[in-house]
Amino acid sequence: MNKKADIWVSAVIYIALGITIITILLTAGLPVIEKIRDKNTYAQTKDVMHELDNTIREVYREGPGARRTSLIRIDRGEFTIDKDIDRIIWNMDTEIMFSEPGTPPLKEGNLQITTTASNVEGEYTTEVLLDYRGIIDLTGTLGTLSGNYNLLISNEIENGNSVIRIEDIS
Repeated sequence: MNKKADIWVSAVIYIALGITIITILLTAGLPVIEKIRDKNTYAQTKDVMHELDNTIREVYREGPGARRTSLIRIDRGEFTIDKDIDRIIWNMDTEIMFSEPGTPPLKEGNLQITTTASNVEGEYTTEVLLDYRGIIDLTGTLGTLSGNYNLLISNEIENGNSVIRIEDIS
């Protein structure tokens, strides 16, 4: 009888030890995984914004009647096409500083990247901006986006002016 009890006690101890080790690994590993995920999201979104900017400028250069489609995927953060002030903005809250808070925007091509400290210690808000004010007029029905979109970007004439219309055709 003692041998059966010893086997069960050993099994319970091994299971408890295994659960403890897995818990420690997850506790240590999840923040690292989250940071890697944030870096990947940031890099992918920057690429999406570079491609979107190239498409918008190409359609604008070609003149009225020009059209292109652009596939975009926004996994995290807030992606906004603000037609009222001719800007495209992506914001994401993260624990990573992609630029130094409080400094002028970092420029990568036409992108302006700004990091600001949030109210929570150790967290930051990163903003990636495409600013077309005074250059290209944006119009369309889109606002804040999240997920997958197939955008139609077209150059149209409104009130005698060339404008870039951005619409979802998904």
